[in-house]
Amino acid sequence: MAIKLLEKDIEAGPYEPIRISNERRRGCAYVRFLLGSLVSSATLVYLVFSRNTCAFHTFFQLAPVAPIESFEVLPPVASSTLTYNVSDIVFDDVSFASSLSAPYNSPSDFNFTGGYMTLNVTAAPSAESAFSVLEVSVDGVPIWRTATPFPSVDTEVFSSTSKNISEYLSLFEANSTIEISSIEGAGSFALSLEVVLYAEPKSAVAPSKGLAVSDLFSPQGPASHVFALQDKPVKLPEAGFVATLPQVASNVTAAKISLFVSASDEEVEFYKSGVSPAGEPLASGPFRQFNLFVSGTYAGTVNPKPTLFHADKLFDGPNPWTPLVDSGTYSGFAYEVDLVALLPLLWEAEQTLEIIVVSPVQAADATPVPPPAHPISSVTNIAAGSWTVSGALLVWESALIQSASGNVVSAESSQLDSGTVVSPPKISPWQPQLTNSKASSTSNSSTISSFHFVLSDNTTSNLNVVANTTSLCFLTRQEMVLSTPVGPPGGGLAKEKTSLSSFALSTTKFKLDVQDPATNLTLYSTSTKTALPLSFRLKGEKDVAGATTASYTGKIETDVKKKVNAVAVSSVKIKEEVSGGDAVDSVVEVSYKKDADYKRKVQSVNGIIISDTAKPIVF
Repeated sequence: MAIKLLEKDIEAGPYEPIRISNERRRGCAYVRFLLGSLVSSATLVYLVFSRNTCAFHTFFQLAPVAPIESFEVLPPVASSTLTYNVSDIVFDDVSFASSLSAPYNSPSDFNFTGGYMTLNVTAAPSAESAFSVLEVSVDGVPIWRTATPFPSVDTEVFSSTSKNISEYLSLFEANSTIEISSIEGAGSFALSLEVVLYAEPKSAVAPSKGLAVSDLFSPQGPASHVFALQDKPVKLPEAGFVATLPQVASNVTAAKISLFVSASDEEVEFYKSGVSPAGEPLASGPFRQFNLFVSGTYAGTVNPKPTLFHADKLFDGPNPWTPLVDSGTYSGFAYEVDLVALLPLLWEAEQTLEIIVVSPVQAADATPVPPPAHPISSVTNIAAGSWTVSGALLVWESALIQSASGNVVSAESSQLDSGTVVSPPKISPWQPQLTNSKASSTSNSSTISSFHFVLSDNTTSNLNVVANTTSLCFLTRQEMVLSTPVGPPGGGLAKEKTSLSSFALSTTKFKLDVQDPATNLTLYSTSTKTALPLSFRLKGEKDVAGATTASYTGKIETDVKKKVNAVAVSSVKIKEEVSGGDAVDSVVEVSYKKDADYKRKVQSVNGIIISDTAKPIVF
């Protein structure tokens, strides 16, 4: 069902994403409230005359509770300068079990430059904290992994999230099938999905001044082609992730893997694991990495956000992430691995992609000297937990290129892992028992390729491409147990204090340099750095009667910076703080810098928003 916007609609102002079921939900709530009021009045009259006070109180316990909106702090997906053309409601307030699919009819005049989806989810009242992780795909190509809200006991909880899908625009050029499937969980909810395609105002085209290297290697706008890596998500390490990358046209000058990964079962708390002392059974380890190999050549590493979709597992107790949720819960994370340096392989023939999930540090070093560095391998340190992986290959063709050829000159990688555990022996039972542990994993790679281009004007150009990647995981952790005697000496009574402090950091750096082989001068450079710090502290006390109390604090951060020719072009900084004890407090502060800055800070205490810099809070 395509809704065509008229010219008067466009002139009226920027198009707002349709809140597919929220208005209906509110309308139904108001109707239920009015009907309830009328019935209440009639019943009250009856109860007054019948003096049935017990029935009166029982009846008024059924008064409706307003729905709760659960949300993620996100910038708007669309600019007010966009000219909107077509909106299509694919699913309209449909009950969800395990999957949904519906046909999508592509507009006959396809002249769009971008698009986005809006997903509305309503969780019915429930005493169970059930939720689901969902994946949205188009003709089998995954484009969005998201989660549903946690339900409330006495009212509906709903979310409404918009996701930019402009890079995947080519998937909508023809009629297709849009599917939503459950990756994890079995919550009870209804959902609606809207697709909006738009055209940006045309700008004057500057006269061409010849070949611009940045136009070749910097993806601009929607991808020319998008290929699914697998026909369905793969569970690692139970099943191996091996996919065939198609041969691409020789005028493809930019390519990347877009990957979705999420943990389940025991892996949702992998970051709480330490490293085992030397000589003891291996721990599961505090790090998880996804290593990618293209026909045996190391292509890159993905360090996943530890708390994604499961931030409620950071601590035991009431869920602090309601109605304000952890970043990425609804918008999702698409982890990217650049393949520009490996394009000569893809120009030549089909290639095999293998993805391995690993736990690089599981035990302390056997000797005081850390082991030597080793090449990154697809057969070592394979993790034992449960991860669901899916993704796509996106490629961009260039009209400036007739054809291209090249070769991968060299591809080298190394990895260095280390772990230590120190636990001093106790001399007295009242002495604190301390355990300090550290772990680190550092991997580096360098791939050098040579490219030969035949341009559209039949001239030629030779370029060298150098891709360097660095992945760092670091952990420091301290555990303490302290027993203190209580009462008369020798009475055997004691109270106990425990604490656990942990700081973990995963960082991924990628740098691409395009050089003139004749002079070795760098003609174009781009770099991206992603850092995901996570720290938390848990304190507990147990008195002589065995009663326990606990408190906690935690900080989850996301920091992404991108530079072109050493000049910053965009950044994302998200800082989330959470604490619990007498009250459950969460604060999310985000800052996006690109074409326009976006900043917002929201605080929630015991499930109530008490401050929001985007709008005043009225009590």
